[in-house]
Amino acid sequence: MQEIELPAIPTPIRVHSGDMPPFDCTLHPDGSLTAVLGGELRRNAMSFAAMRERNWADAHIELNPPPLIEEPTPEPAVEAVQDALV
Repeated sequence: MQEIELPAIPTPIRVHSGDMPPFDCTLHPDGSLTAVLGGELRRNAMSFAAMRERNWADAHIELNPPPLIEEPTPEPAVEAVQDALV
């Protein structure tokens, strides 16, 4: 397991685990984790240590990761749907 010390200040981390997409959250000095989910800041009920033991045992964790490159969302094919409906 990757050795990670708790940071002195809240630090962004990115968790890479299995076939799941990368997960961004913030690791706090007390070992708690927060993340923005559905537009709301939420605190994880489990500590960083508990997550490492359970869900992230084989995960690779980046500290202070760069922003994810978001792939452009394809424009919906409205015209094709309209043609099919007529």
